[in-house]
Amino acid sequence: MATVQVTRKPSGSAVPGDFMGLSFQQNAALTFFGPSTAGNSVLFTLIRNLGRGTLRIGGAGADESCWNAETAPDPSECQYYLTTADFESWCAASAQTNWMMLVGVNLVQNIDPGAPAYILNEITKGFMPVLQAYTKASLLGFELGNELNLYATQGYRPPTYGVSGQITDLLDYSQAFKANSTTASIALAAPAYYDPSTSTVTNQLVPVIQGVTQCNGCSASNVGLVTLHEYPLNNTPAPVTVGQLLAPSLLTQETQAFGKAVSYVNSMFKMNVQIDETNSVSPDPGQAGVSDVQASGIWALDFALQMARVGIRRMNFHFHEGSLYNPILISSSGPGLFTDQVQPEYYGLYAFNAAKGQRFLPVTVSAGSANITSYALSTCATCATTVYVINKDLAASGTVAVHLSTPATSASYVQLTAPSLTSTYEYVTYGGVQFSSTGALTGPIQSTPVSPDQSGNYTVPLPNATVTILTIQP
Repeated sequence: MATVQVTRKPSGSAVPGDFMGLSFQQNAALTFFGPSTAGNSVLFTLIRNLGRGTLRIGGAGADESCWNAETAPDPSECQYYLTTADFESWCAASAQTNWMMLVGVNLVQNIDPGAPAYILNEITKGFMPVLQAYTKASLLGFELGNELNLYATQGYRPPTYGVSGQITDLLDYSQAFKANSTTASIALAAPAYYDPSTSTVTNQLVPVIQGVTQCNGCSASNVGLVTLHEYPLNNTPAPVTVGQLLAPSLLTQETQAFGKAVSYVNSMFKMNVQIDETNSVSPDPGQAGVSDVQASGIWALDFALQMARVGIRRMNFHFHEGSLYNPILISSSGPGLFTDQVQPEYYGLYAFNAAKGQRFLPVTVSAGSANITSYALSTCATCATTVYVINKDLAASGTVAVHLSTPATSASYVQLTAPSLTSTYEYVTYGGVQFSSTGALTGPIQSTPVSPDQSGNYTVPLPNATVTILTIQP
């Protein structure tokens, strides 16, 4: 069905150990995590299964959430009221998982000169004392607002709101944070743009970051991390299909936009780019038969590997209350009583673990008309090599021959597989096993040995709706 040629010449930086993360709507995080005294222990186990990462607690919920709402500059925009219980829940989740938090703050409230002081009061009097009490909890930074490029269309700002207005909003908060002794050293992230295109990068993102960090009297530390969002099928008329989610053209489009963002932000501002909110289909609740099936897990793994290859620093797959695209479906029947059902997408996030700490190798895929992608990684030219072969085709099935540019020895493979791309969680397996109701695998992961033929080819099966992960020893 296909051949994969791998050149054993690693390049670029190693995939960060904390690349894979999760994102939670701020006004629903307490519901997902549970109260600090009766937390969702299975969820925390499932999070730890993904290795190190970040808990992004923000989204549209951050711009709708207020602490001491009666003193907010615009109380009418306060749809959720933050309390100490929220902060304790977030910090307990961070402590239980050893994941750092990226916490969103409400930028919509910046409608009068008192707004920065109001937000600083929330942070310094509300959140930070709780964080300091949880010694095992940690903070990556604060994210200023959510999807600033949509503020005008959402009615948060006038129709004329654009680059200059975004710069003003971000400077108001960033300069206040940097002038406060409690928050001065904490990293700030922005602008959390929604689904940026290549033109958005050139015409909005670069001028905004430049205006916040390089203006007269500005500090380069006003923003330390650039955040972007991606829902690949957001402009696609419903109902979307599995074929649209897995289309090669979609990955090409994402590669162009985010590759350009990484290139510009790295070279011009010496900053990293984090996709801190993403998932398969928006608007909520996603699309049944697409967001909640095997195709979503294959998409998530393929997208994450490609974004790591272009230089994205971290990714956070999003949870929204009631959404079909949630990697884990979470329900509660009382304090400490949770049901956590792993969805197909979670298996894709878990399969990413094999890439961490390694650098990408050049790969050439010859698959005819079949929709097959592949990624190869290693820590050095003579070290073990990990090869992902991903079958995104709607029907194709067969074998794949993997060939390294220099000889290697024995190998083995595991598979993330299901009967079809539309299979639900009951039928998805990783290495022949599944995740149980405790968050643990139901047994040891099963690998299959494979040896090279006389030409040095490792031939492995690649059924439809399957990812084969081949590990080749030196």
